[in-house]
Amino acid sequence: MARGLTRERTGDLVRLVLTGGPAVAVARCASIADVGAVLRVARDTGLPLAVRGGGHNVAGFGTIADGLVIDLSPLSAVTVD
Repeated sequence: MARGLTRERTGDLVRLVLTGGPAVAVARCASIADVGAVLRVARDTGLPLAVRGGGHNVAGFGTIADGLVIDLSPLSAVTVD
């Protein structure tokens, strides 16, 4: 790595290039209620929305310029009824 660039910082730079800029906010959702609240905010404000799961999307679809990102990484289990 170039001097002063960490893997995390390099990833941030790549995301900025791929998406055209940073997200307005990243919501680290720990429950279904958190996800629902962020969806309501996105709907009410008209902000575009991206969903980040495990954070391994090299195409940059886990973030969005000038929008909201729902980060699902705090969720550790999925239950389907």
